[in-house]
This record gives sequence, C-alpha cells and structure tokens, in this order.
Amino acid sequence: MRRGDFGIALLLLLATLLSVVPQIRLQDWTGTEGRRVQVSTEMLQSGDYLLPTLSHQPIYTKPPLHYWLTAGAQSLFGDGYVAARIPSVVLLWGLAVLAFVLQRRVFGVGAAWVAALGILWSPLVLAEFASAEIDPLFASLTAASLFLLAAGAGERRRGLLFAAGAVGGLAFLEKGPPYLLFASGAWLVWWRHRGGRGFLVYALPLFLPLLAYYALLVILRGDAQGLGST
Repeated sequence: MRRGDFGIALLLLLATLLSVVPQIRLQDWTGTEGRRVQVSTEMLQSGDYLLPTLSHQPIYTKPPLHYWLTAGAQSLFGDGYVAARIPSVVLLWGLAVLAFVLQRRVFGVGAAWVAALGILWSPLVLAEFASAEIDPLFASLTAASLFLLAAGAGERRRGLLFAAGAVGGLAFLEKGPPYLLFASGAWLVWWRHRGGRGFLVYALPLFLPLLAYYALLVILRGDAQGLGST
C-alpha cells in the first residue's frame, strides 16, 4: 500500500456511486432481477443456504454465490431495491480499484486513472451494472480474475496467480462454466508465451471451491440425478 491509496479508493468509490445513479434507484425490477431476489428471499426465510429454491422448488441451473451475496445484502440493508443491487456496486468498485493498482505498477498513475474510470464510466456499466442480476457480478469477478492472471503470468508472481484462481473460483460459483469461455483465450496466450508455468497454483483455488460445494450438495441433499440432469 502506498501513501494516499486510501484517498484514491475513496475517490473511486465516489466515481462508482456516480456511475450507478440513477440505475440503482429504479423502483422496479428489470429483466430477471425479481427472480434472483425471490430466490435469495426464500434462502433467508428458510435458513437453507446450501440449495437455492424458487417457489420452494430446488434449482440447480446456477451456482449459489449470487444468492448468498444478495441475501447478505438484504439481511444487512433490508428488502428494498437498492439493497439487492449493492453487491454489484461493491464488486464494480473493487474491480476499478484493482485495475488502478495493477495499471499503476506498470504504466503509471495517468494510465491507472484511465483504466479505472474507463471501467466505471463505460456505457454498459452506466446502463446496467447497478442490478440484482447475475451478469454484472459475474463480469466484475471474471475481469478481476483475468487482470490478476495477466499480471501474475507476465511477472511470474505466484501470489497473483493464486489470487487469480481464487477470484475465478468465485466467478465460477457466480455463474458456472461461462467463466471458462472467457478464460480459455487467456490460457492460450499464457501457454504460448510462458508455457503455462504456475498453472496448478492458479487451477487449485479455481476448481476446488466449486467441486467442494457440489460434493457437499450431493452428500447432504442426495439428489445427484437432479443435479446431473441439469
């Protein structure tokens, strides 16, 4: 941490808040927001955080991280529209801070501000990221994982590779296999230029949490057939 980093983080938080207004204040659900919030609400009501349900029927189509985060925000801030959208805003801010730190190390402060503000004020972020949908959180986690992967592989830093895998594991728990679609291109470049050195350091925290969750789900719920068919 450098002197002044706390102030930079606060400035980026302010920029993040500016970028999500008025989207975060919409007094209605858009797209499938209502469906996502209903699942997290049922999770809170039942106290069962292992298996998401909709209309009290198990759903296996998405991993549970999104519902955990939304339920956590609801338990802290209430059941309003803003509360359910807070996780997307927090992860967007975290992505901007990460982009600033990684870009500054290589290209300097000016490039770091361009990278961070370019994320926060891009048209798609302004239009849709303050949402209770799955995709904004998935996009932030996937981008953060690939940023860390590029830095870790390029600089041969195992700590960054481990962090890339851990954040990628969260992206996997957010939406599942679509993470591989985005990561595969980065893996090809990695193998071409670095021979994939350190891949195991990255892969273990990427896959183990997901495997552990589904193993626990099968053991405790015993519905391997339903999970497999999905």
